Amino acid sequence: MQVDWEALARQVGSPSGGFEQGGSNFAELALEQILGEAAIRDAVDIILDYHACSELASSVLWRITSRLATDVAYEEYESSSGERAARAVWLIKHIAHPRSLEWVREFLRDDNVAVWGVAVLDQLLWTSRVEPEAVEELLQIAERHAIPNPSPTCASRQQASEAISRPAPRSDVDVAVPIRWRGLTTYTTRRRS
Repeated sequence: MQVDWEALARQVGSPSGGFEQGGSNFAELALEQILGEAAIRDAVDIILDYHACSELASSVLWRITSRLATDVAYEEYESSSGERAARAVWLIKHIAHPRSLEWVREFLRDDNVAVWGVAVLDQLLWTSRVEPEAVEELLQIAERHAIPNPSPTCASRQQASEAISRPAPRSDVDVAVPIRWRGLTTYTTRRRS
């Protein structure tokens, strides 16, 4: 595959005022352009339909923080119900694009996906895509929400919240470390000492 890097840089807004900008945000936008809309929409369908390659597809969308995939997953949430709607919000949580903050309140009002709405908020905080002060009202709503137990293996809402928000260690030298803030628990990873 040949990439016209100059055209791609212009598409993602990298050149600005005679200077070229770089960084992870521009890289994510460029990778989304390279993959293309059709491939990203296919990846969302593969994930929501539990195809064998869904782990790879979700990892790619997570890595590039795809706004398009986030929007497509939200469209699926709006047009679906039950497990598919919940899986769509799970994908939104997994990608953790800052745009998803716009929908957290709606997710918290929907008992079918409320637990994933809390998880979206948690993931946005954990990835530092939003600041706690900016989402204080949503955190208060989440704290007051009577979220049903999403898993028979979780004996309490606290355990369910921890299970949802706990990241997988990135390597065998990482460990999940809990961070508690105003009654909610989130996790980050730290190197084992």
